[in-house]
Amino acid sequence: MARVIRDVVVLLNRLIQLHYDAIDACKAAVVHVEDPRARQELRATLEDHRGHVDELAVVVRNLGGEPASPSDLRPLRPRKRAASCPEGEHALLEALGRNEEGARAAYEDAASLPGVPLDVMAALERNLADQRKHLAWVEGRLEALVGHVDEPYSSTLK
Repeated sequence: MARVIRDVVVLLNRLIQLHYDAIDACKAAVVHVEDPRARQELRATLEDHRGHVDELAVVVRNLGGEPASPSDLRPLRPRKRAASCPEGEHALLEALGRNEEGARAAYEDAASLPGVPLDVMAALERNLADQRKHLAWVEGRLEALVGHVDEPYSSTLK
C-alpha cells in the first residue's frame, strides 16, 4: 500500500473511532434526555454516526485497509447522574459536544490532507457537514438547558 493511501486509511480509521465514541455518547444521552424532540434529534444523530461508520469502513476496505472496530476502543463511561436531572443531560451533552468538536476538527484536517482521492474527499466533506450540524444542535441544546436551569435561581434572587 502506497504511503499516501496508508496515511488516508489511518486517518479514516481515526474518524471511525471518533464515530464509535459519538455513538456511545448518543446512546447514553438518549436514555437520560426527557424532551421528546431532543431524543428524536439524538436518535437522528446516532443514525448519522452509524451511517458514517459504515461508509468509512467501505472506503477503508476499498483502499486495502481493515476498518477500526468498536473493540479497538475503550468504552465511554459517562458520569452517573439521575436520569431526570438536567445537570446529567448537560454533562452528557457536553461530552457529546466535545466529541462532535473533535470529529469536526479531524474532518477539517482530513479534508486538507494532500493526495486524498476525490471519492474519499467527497465522503469527508459530506460527513464534515453533518458534524457541523450536530455540533450546532448540541451547542443550542446546551444553551437552552443553561437557560432552563438558571431560570428558577434567577427568580429567587429578585
